[in-house]
Amino acid sequence: IPKLTTEVVEVLNVSESTEIELSCRSSETVSIAWYYNDDPDLSMINASISGDNISSILSAYLSVNQSGVFICRAANREGYDSLAFVVLVGRPPRITVGAKTTIRTTLNQVIPFGCLYGNPTQPSMPADTVTWYKERSGKDDVITQTTADSNIYVAPDDFQLVITTTEMTDNDRFYCVAQNSLGTSTSDQVGVSLLSNPPSETPTSRMENLYLVDTKTGSLTCCEQFGGKMFNIKWLRNGQLLGSLENMRIIEVGGVRGVYCCELRDSGTLVTTYCAYVLPRESPSFVVQPRTVVTAMAGQKVALVATANGVNAPVIDWFINGSNVPLEPNSKFSILKNERWSYLIINNVSANDSGIYVYSASNFITATTSFVNVQIVDPCEINLLYTHTHTHTHTH
Repeated sequence: IPKLTTEVVEVLNVSESTEIELSCRSSETVSIAWYYNDDPDLSMINASISGDNISSILSAYLSVNQSGVFICRAANREGYDSLAFVVLVGRPPRITVGAKTTIRTTLNQVIPFGCLYGNPTQPSMPADTVTWYKERSGKDDVITQTTADSNIYVAPDDFQLVITTTEMTDNDRFYCVAQNSLGTSTSDQVGVSLLSNPPSETPTSRMENLYLVDTKTGSLTCCEQFGGKMFNIKWLRNGQLLGSLENMRIIEVGGVRGVYCCELRDSGTLVTTYCAYVLPRESPSFVVQPRTVVTAMAGQKVALVATANGVNAPVIDWFINGSNVPLEPNSKFSILKNERWSYLIINNVSANDSGIYVYSASNFITATTSFVNVQIVDPCEINLLYTHTHTHTHTH
């Protein structure tokens, strides 16, 4: 029975348009075939194959939407072996604070800043870590507060920095840093500046954050009067003026996330600013999934891979016979995962490992579930099948 080895890592995070080279080498003379997401047709990714009946190298340049699982399979009359390579293609995180660099307002306003990822035309891989800093001369301070007990804290929803304006927060400067395996991105500095001549009476109402589930729309309401006086309204989204919405008290917003602010003005003079955070949330959907039936010989390693999209990023879990896959020390099961993908490895499989494996991607909204039927066969069954097929073909 052939045994495959490789000199490259089996899980790769690569930037788009970077050439990948995947290699496998067999211990025996074999026939080697490559599969991309279980498809033997590699024309869609313009892959090239080189090698002989002992080793094989696959080379390709992949775009962002071509992440997937590559399988090298070596077979002879004694049986087969396979290696799975998970290739995740993306870009470094591209972030923006989603607002003017300085928001001018009055005391006791709640102002959110978002550490947003890029835009739909320039997708990037999500950040593995996002950190907010408060600028100080010499050494900047990491903001670790995560609850509203403080007037400055980081909320878990898309890594918002939330500031309740006080005299102490006037002219403070902040920035966020997002990092993934492909690089780091640092935002512009942002902050809140208190108006030097605020009105004698300031509004007590606030705009609430808005969460949109699966492309639904919602509305934001701006208080356009207080102290018995009406004011003009200007709306901004991620720091950009929305001129068509001028003087509208209520606006409809769709799937564009970010910081929405309404400015109240009196004869052109800014009176105060309200802000709210709009965050679309999407149910999880699988991007890469295992075949519905996976067959392997006893003694082999089985690799099952699932990747999922969603906002917030979904978490993927694996189950067998209704329980979580056991991950005790020295277990044959191991899981590699982050917020985008999950890679279940079963070493030295036996007939006892056959069964229905369920995998589930879940986030704040819901869970999406699917399954794979893993069938472990004895090498002798493979030999009998080969012999039967060979004899039948010869006789015919």
